[in-house]
Amino acid sequence: IPTQAAPTSMTITAAWNPSDAGLLLMRADAYNGTIDRTFVIAAYDGTNVVANAFNGRVSQFQIDAQPGAEAKCSFTIHPRGNQYGWANNT
Repeated sequence: IPTQAAPTSMTITAAWNPSDAGLLLMRADAYNGTIDRTFVIAAYDGTNVVANAFNGRVSQFQIDAQPGAEAKCSFTIHPRGNQYGWANNT
């Protein structure tokens, strides 16, 4: 595993769909506040896809359903310390 900067929290914004199982899981985890999950982030650098995995907890789940705009939700994933941190799989 290469040396990497300390992980920081990541906020995600997505189109809100009350039928989306993944979003419902994130919302339930945020309301619970104590569930640790492994997340995988894939990024494309122009040539290769780089995948990073980390353990984290979801919090601050909010739904913005203002009139005249597409409903969206946002939530934050906080990496959990002492749980292996980031793992880089290129």
